[in-house]
Amino acid sequence: MSRRGLKLPLLVLGLALTAGAPAGADDVPWHGTFISPPVRAVCDGTASLPEPKADLPSPGEAAALKDCESAALYYGIGRPANPVAARKCAYLESRRGEGGPTLAGAPVLAMIYANGRGVRRNYDQAIALSCRSSWAEAELEARVTHLLSLKANAGCSGNGPAAADGKGGTCTFDFCDDITSGAMGGVCSDRDSRLAAVERKARMARFQASLAASQTVAFAALTKAMEAYASAHGGNETDLSGSLRAAFVIEAEDSVRTAFETDVSALAAGKLPMATAGDLARADAALNVAYRAAMAQTYPEMTGIRHEGIRGAERAWIAYRDAFVRFAALRWPAVSADAVKTKLTRDRTSLLTELAQP
Repeated sequence: MSRRGLKLPLLVLGLALTAGAPAGADDVPWHGTFISPPVRAVCDGTASLPEPKADLPSPGEAAALKDCESAALYYGIGRPANPVAARKCAYLESRRGEGGPTLAGAPVLAMIYANGRGVRRNYDQAIALSCRSSWAEAELEARVTHLLSLKANAGCSGNGPAAADGKGGTCTFDFCDDITSGAMGGVCSDRDSRLAAVERKARMARFQASLAASQTVAFAALTKAMEAYASAHGGNETDLSGSLRAAFVIEAEDSVRTAFETDVSALAAGKLPMATAGDLARADAALNVAYRAAMAQTYPEMTGIRHEGIRGAERAWIAYRDAFVRFAALRWPAVSADAVKTKLTRDRTSLLTELAQP
């Protein structure tokens, strides 16, 4: 899968070079080589801030929140957003240790305090949390600078949704706003994918509610086949050589899911594909050319792309294509199987053509 077109929140690839920069002798993250004196000073000044006791979970709440996920509670992933529960859960996560780039524990607490969600806005607390939990030095520098600009903006004081001149034109702060490292890029891409999945699931549930029983069974089989193809495409046809490999895999998988929803929505809206048997024959011929070119390409070891992986993804796509044809025959009998196959074949050909490019 090409890396062109990847959209990560304000990802500054050039700054990712500082991700592995050595920290100072005391190994405090904000004493690293590339941290500016003003940011170092503000991190030093907030380092000893105590946790607000009133914001911590009680023993009973801690027991009820066992195995919780603060990001899901904060963003409303798979459940309604609950910033109060997210805060208490994040404190529990911070006790367990976060171990690497994450949107859990301190990062979630930084967003809660910076945005005043379920608690009084407290930029100093958000800065202290960001200083100790930012993954790369460039991220730490950018994130603290971002928070300082919000703190200095009178329109961003107090609580509430007041618009001001913060990043994006509002006072809202997100831990993914200032990512520079590939590792954190993957974490934030996963967050974006999960949020998109919630919305996609709701849309597909509304569509599925209109189906007859036999169509529902076929749609479930189609969805399963689509997910298998998405996984095979993302895992086997994506260049894994860079630090953003996790983000690229997620992007590749979501591209399949987005195309699937687009096709289903177009059919549901009466935008029926038109193609003849001749069109399908030509599309199949083009697909075979693209597949042979992809299989003939030599992929560097570091990319993780293997010919057997491409072959596996092709088989998963064929199963997906056939499942789509079976469902379409039940739901839209006026649409020919040739038309459905032609549309999906052309899409697959485009992916393989891109993959075969040196």
